[in-house]
Amino acid sequence: MKTIAAIGVFLVLFSAGKAQAQVDAAAGSAVANSSDPISRLTQTEVPTFPDEVQMTVPPVIERPLGVDEGPRVYVDRFIIQVDGEIANAWRNGAFIDDLQRMFDNRRSTQGPDGMTIGQLEQLTREATDWLRNEGLMVGRVYLPVQTVESGEVTVAVLQGRLGAVEPDGNNMYSSQKLLRPFAALEGQPIDRDAVDRVLRQINDYPGLTATGVFAPGNEVGTTALSLRVRNEKRFNSSIGLDNFGTEFTGEYRARFSTRANNVTGNADFIDFDVLGTQEPDNALFGSFLYSVPLFGPGRNVSFRYQNNDFDITGEAFPNDVVGTTEIYALGYEHVLRQGRDFNASFIAGLAKKNAELEELQLLGPTFLGRDKLTVGSFGVTFDFIDRQAGGINRGSLIYMHGFDDFLGSLLENDPESSRSIPNLGINAGGKFDKWYMNFTRLQRFSDTVTMLLRLEAQQSDDFLVSLEQFSLGGPTSVRAYSPSQFLVDSGAFASVEMIFAAPGFHSKPAFNNRSWGEVLQLSVFYDYAGGYRSDFLDLNRNTLSDDENLDLDGIGIGLRFNPTAQFSARLDAAWPSGGIEPDNGREPQLYFSLNFTF
Repeated sequence: MKTIAAIGVFLVLFSAGKAQAQVDAAAGSAVANSSDPISRLTQTEVPTFPDEVQMTVPPVIERPLGVDEGPRVYVDRFIIQVDGEIANAWRNGAFIDDLQRMFDNRRSTQGPDGMTIGQLEQLTREATDWLRNEGLMVGRVYLPVQTVESGEVTVAVLQGRLGAVEPDGNNMYSSQKLLRPFAALEGQPIDRDAVDRVLRQINDYPGLTATGVFAPGNEVGTTALSLRVRNEKRFNSSIGLDNFGTEFTGEYRARFSTRANNVTGNADFIDFDVLGTQEPDNALFGSFLYSVPLFGPGRNVSFRYQNNDFDITGEAFPNDVVGTTEIYALGYEHVLRQGRDFNASFIAGLAKKNAELEELQLLGPTFLGRDKLTVGSFGVTFDFIDRQAGGINRGSLIYMHGFDDFLGSLLENDPESSRSIPNLGINAGGKFDKWYMNFTRLQRFSDTVTMLLRLEAQQSDDFLVSLEQFSLGGPTSVRAYSPSQFLVDSGAFASVEMIFAAPGFHSKPAFNNRSWGEVLQLSVFYDYAGGYRSDFLDLNRNTLSDDENLDLDGIGIGLRFNPTAQFSARLDAAWPSGGIEPDNGREPQLYFSLNFTF
């Protein structure tokens, strides 16, 4: 009976509990809102506690002075904080990933005790140096005031935006003209290459020299730029005297050159050159050039006109031979890249050339030849600095095409041309193709020793008129020979010159606040040039061959004298080192030049 009673009590209690559970489930929110303190206690969520504060980074003035002093924190993560509006403005934001890797690498090498505030600041200084070396000129990485939790340390990046640009000291150029190249940079992070490129564009303005100086901007996060004009010159002129001419048209030459800058206020210029010869007084050369930027810096259009009237005399010409050469040319230059270490430009042009030659006889002038050409060209020019080896390089590569019977040019095989093989009926013409290149390198080995390397070449498979041939010999070629001793269709020139600045006393003061190393240089050199003329007919193929090969080489010494920045003088003496004698019979060959700029 006791057992049955116990089972009955259990069933009653079980049924009551089950019913109460159903009521509670149905009541739902009513129970939650009950005023019963026990009910409220059972429904309250378990409270959460904030992460433990590991370090507080105070303002800079309150931070420990020593790098290893003060509290430490073990860094689990660095958070890079960048101004959201311009985060991707510099290099499309790629620098953020680079900074993250830099901080993560440092985090992985921290000791078990973590890092101090001083060590964190040292890391931000290293990151700042890296940013500036990469080109963000006024960029800064710093450790802001913060409370470090869960090992997460925030570092902030200020990129530094370009604010106002203020010209200072300009008179010849308007402020609007000087500010135009900066328009695309305003409000952007100050990138070294971009600023350098714009400053170079401005310094390419004719007659202008300017520098940029940074100062705090008027707005937070900006830096102002003061564009200080150091020099404005309306005219640049020079006079010169040399003996670079030939014995037939005048050996001694006097030259005057001048440039008028910013003629119309558009950073344009006009060049005017005139050159006359003496002994004999037989040639007068004049040149006019106008150049103007097209739609802003780095895109220049030019027009050039040249005229050369000459009278050839000598034993080889019993009668006077007179000639005139005229050249009209349009040119275009587009700057491809402009920077501190590398510059490159695309160039193109179209030139119309006309050269006529007549022999004066008793019965009247006799026509000797007329070369009328229309020549198109395009190519690249470049210069760059080799930082590792310390060399300065400059060069160009140009392709030229002559159009036959275009704008009055010669036919493809024209009997009126000045160059022909009469018995074979072969004449130079207006149609031709040729490549031209030049390259120079100035290599400094020490304060007193420099090497000058010069290379020049032309290649053509065509029978060219003299205007388009390559010259071998003379003051800008093999100096042991007379000017243009040979003219070839294809040829090359190479020169190596070792220059010594006042050996033994280069650092001693000379005059005009210049050292002897600046005033006086001695040099030794070796020149070589070779090429061929297509003057013979290959009867088996009925085509022109390149069998007439010509080679010239010579050695020499030089002296340069530069007492002031405006005056320079040079004297070269050279001797042939091969088997070909100079046309003028001179050994050594002497060339001099004097030049004064103002």
